[in-house]
Amino acid sequence: MFDAFIFDLDGLLVNTELPYHRAWEELFQRHGQELPMDQWLLCLGRMDVVDFWDVLEDRCGQGLDRATLKPALKAAFMDEVRAHPEPMPGVRRLLADMKRRGVLAGLASTSDDRWVYGMLKVVGLEDAFQAVVTSSDVKHGKPAPDVYLRCSEKLGVDPARCLALEDSCYGLQAAKAAGMTCYVVPSELTCRQDLSLADGRLDSLEDLDLNCLSDTDVSLAEAPAP
Repeated sequence: MFDAFIFDLDGLLVNTELPYHRAWEELFQRHGQELPMDQWLLCLGRMDVVDFWDVLEDRCGQGLDRATLKPALKAAFMDEVRAHPEPMPGVRRLLADMKRRGVLAGLASTSDDRWVYGMLKVVGLEDAFQAVVTSSDVKHGKPAPDVYLRCSEKLGVDPARCLALEDSCYGLQAAKAAGMTCYVVPSELTCRQDLSLADGRLDSLEDLDLNCLSDTDVSLAEAPAP
């Protein structure tokens, strides 16, 4: 058994990626444009790659009233997230099993403190982790390994004894760079990314059975997609 599991937040513990995508998609459609999926996929797991406000302005051929549109976009996104204030399937059961077995739980996210702790409160997981690391705690976000290394350090566990759980290619790259085993649980969006580095691939955290899992046996997971 691993000594610790380290979780990503957005898209893995909390269903934020799909509502965020829908909010942007609707914004583009209201301006007669189509959200470019190829560019969106580049950003899943890190939103600093493409500025979609610039993309929309370029496609519209004119400036946008960002001061009005930004709060409206955020409100639409947050309304959907708060309408379903539960973590992703399997999360509560897995964390409870880990606690019974003495397996430590960490969280490594490159969102900032305010977002991470706010989302944990929304889904009732604010006391579930022995270590939480955010972009506020490190110099470099994913795909750099900083958040994973800092989290394992805070837990007092060798990275090689940690199982990272991710949903995106950038998080996967970060975990592997930190020297961890990493399973991916792709969403209907991140499943289109290159996740071939993963040590295991699951449809849901409901499929992660601690009775079957050891740090040398990933037979319960499907082979990573090519």
